Amino acid sequence: MSGIPIYYLSLFKIPVKVARSIEKLMRDFLWEEKDEGKKDHLVNWEVVALSKEKGGLAIGNIVAWNLALLGKWLWRFQLEIDSLWHSVIRSKYGIQDNGRDSRVDLRGSCRAPWKSISLIFTCWSRHLSVRVGNGEVVRFWEDVWMGQSSFAADFPHLYRVARSHNSSIASMACSLLAPIAWNFDFSRNLYDRETSQLVSLLSRVDHFSLSPLLEDKRVWALHSSGIFSCKSFFDYIIDNPQIPQFPFCKKVWKACVPLKVKVFMWALIHGGILTNDTLQKRRPNRLLNPQWCILCCKSGESVDHLFCIVQ
Repeated sequence: MSGIPIYYLSLFKIPVKVARSIEKLMRDFLWEEKDEGKKDHLVNWEVVALSKEKGGLAIGNIVAWNLALLGKWLWRFQLEIDSLWHSVIRSKYGIQDNGRDSRVDLRGSCRAPWKSISLIFTCWSRHLSVRVGNGEVVRFWEDVWMGQSSFAADFPHLYRVARSHNSSIASMACSLLAPIAWNFDFSRNLYDRETSQLVSLLSRVDHFSLSPLLEDKRVWALHSSGIFSCKSFFDYIIDNPQIPQFPFCKKVWKACVPLKVKVFMWALIHGGILTNDTLQKRRPNRLLNPQWCILCCKSGESVDHLFCIVQ
């Protein structure tokens, strides 16, 4: 059922109210059956929406799926440079200084789908890095190509006095092999604080060399292949560092049993089985004998009693 609105979600930003309505339909579809009336929702929906590695079913959370699907267009924009849609977006909105991405500061009256897509650029671009080949595309100061942040962010005083803004690595390198002589082209002589930053910068690029036969390549940091995937972006969006890994993930989902058995095992671990003790909490006045176990006819019925004690 979560696949029904995929086309809309991949093009437009869904209103939060509509997303909540769809999630309610999904909750009812998961826990209730046709013509059986309202039934108990046995596991919290916040848990159901988590990834399987965190103990959920990776369904629901329409807003997160919407953002992940929109991110796909930002990745395709830099790859499909000869396509018609790329030419339309480029001519209408322009290109950023890096020469790869569309502008994101769109005018307020814009109501086209690309405005919704551009709104997630800041979050999406945090997970991009580059693999430098010949250095003809990657910018020395502004792009993240060595370490976790750009040189412009790490050495702001040097960047402020450099004339070579938006210059490629190849245009600033005076040679190909390490140690490379760099032409920083500063606008004035450096002060002591700036000189110490320059020494630190040179130590970081001391062993760097260019590969003239390889092209610069953009890499998606959230996937081992370096290629963008909606699932990796979705998993990042819904990830909560405070929630530990689900210790039974492989034992449940890699087991050679039917899917319905896997789901039952998952619900069992989360306490989502309607044993007598659970029914007593939900409907305390419905049970005739809440302390009676249907198997042993002695102790109270609970998940631990049924699956760990009763032989």
